[in-house]
Amino acid sequence: MPDWLSAHPDIVTRIDTFLDVAAAVPDGGAHALGVNQVLVNEYKPGQGISPHEDGPAFRPLVATLSLGSHTVLDLHHYISPSTPSPPMIPTEGSVGRAIAAVPLGHVLLMPRSLFVLTGSAYTAHLHGIAERSADWVVRDESVQKDTVDADGAPPVVVANAGLLGDPKVQAAIQSDAGWTAERGTRVSLTFRHAEKVLKGGAFAMIGGRMQRT
Repeated sequence: MPDWLSAHPDIVTRIDTFLDVAAAVPDGGAHALGVNQVLVNEYKPGQGISPHEDGPAFRPLVATLSLGSHTVLDLHHYISPSTPSPPMIPTEGSVGRAIAAVPLGHVLLMPRSLFVLTGSAYTAHLHGIAERSADWVVRDESVQKDTVDADGAPPVVVANAGLLGDPKVQAAIQSDAGWTAERGTRVSLTFRHAEKVLKGGAFAMIGGRMQRT
């Protein structure tokens, strides 16, 4: 990882410490996450990412720091052709399964916010970002019913409306008009623990000196 992730300030240590406290890890115990990989993505206005899982190659706990613009993260679930798949209940054999077209829920990710994904939300569900130039968030589904925005999308209800740190955004969401904002360029830093790490980088890979840990 580059030095700027572990110095001035030490972002990696701060996130590991925060997650350890949240998970009640005893002093001297192994980190709840133990960050050894950081994925950096840039999203231009209107860009998104299809619903996906991070997969079993990583510890089922990730923390994503949003910088620049806000976005709305969508949570999706699989459709079972034979048995019901209740929300947030782990399901087996996800390979090749159909994904529900309508998201199970939404989370508003504001600049400088930290989003933690774990449990069955990580192991049995998918997350993605719709390709949209702006977002419209309302307090409940009865507000602005049967209306759409400039992108042709209806307003959304976010699960974390009561946890947002900006009181102006909270107040706007509770209003009859809801909260709207254009998306700008967003950079996400996803902190995770890869169960297997390749040491040596690209040059070692070319030279055949790659090592697993």
